[in-house]
Amino acid sequence: NTGGIHEAIADLPAQGGKVVLSAGTTYTITVGISVSIAQVHVQGAGPSSVVVQSTNATDGFILSSNKFILSDLTLRGTNVAGVARAVSGGGNSGCIVERCTIEQWGGIGINFGNSSSNCVVRSNIIRNGWSEGLYFGHGGTDNLIEGNIIYGNSLNAIDHISSRGIIRGNVCRNTGAPGVVIDTCGILVGEASGFTASDC
Repeated sequence: NTGGIHEAIADLPAQGGKVVLSAGTTYTITVGISVSIAQVHVQGAGPSSVVVQSTNATDGFILSSNKFILSDLTLRGTNVAGVARAVSGGGNSGCIVERCTIEQWGGIGINFGNSSSNCVVRSNIIRNGWSEGLYFGHGGTDNLIEGNIIYGNSLNAIDHISSRGIIRGNVCRNTGAPGVVIDTCGILVGEASGFTASDC
């Protein structure tokens, strides 16, 4: 069960399109929502459009496409430690996650994996997760992370190992669990050639 969201995405034409979630509605998912066509936009009506994970083994959105946009909704996990992520990708280009609340996930909140480039994570609240708030792995370039409020996560707020990107204007606080070592400001940046980070 994907709360009808996967079915709505599957009904879009090959060139993509928009799926709009209703205000004041909770969509419970028992399996991850796969997005395999480009230029899909899933848009809520604000924080009251809620996608809820039913078990801590279920990813939220699983991306194998480019130019995916996720905006204006809440993605809520089960608040149990695990590996499931609100957004799970890798090798993506031109994706945007903005104005969302990502909370209580057992794994990484937003995980763009390795080799994702030209992606934007902007103006989100990412909180109270059991792992890192946001992760970009090796091999990606030119990602923008700005204006997010990230707090209460057990590991780094932001872990960006890709090169040539921008981290700016984020608020990262109350990061790390007892006995866990985190990096300065809860931000880890590797492969930092051509990379700028400010306002942590």
